[in-house]
Amino acid sequence: MIEAAEFLRKGRKTSAYRGVSKNGPKWQNNLMGNSRVKFYTKSIASEKFAARVHDRFNIQKCGLRAITNFSYTA
Repeated sequence: MIEAAEFLRKGRKTSAYRGVSKNGPKWQNNLMGNSRVKFYTKSIASEKFAARVHDRFNIQKCGLRAITNFSYTA
């Protein structure tokens, strides 16, 4: 069964997660480095995994003040 949010996004290039967009049949990350330089990752099959890759990059870049897609608590 398709979730309601997934059904509404079907056919669009947007994602429910920050920094993730659709590129053909797969997903990619839009990562902003220093000096506003954009980085794009290779195609990733899962939208959720692409969001976790984006989170990891943001945490490495910004530390504890990073804005992430998921909650990371100890």
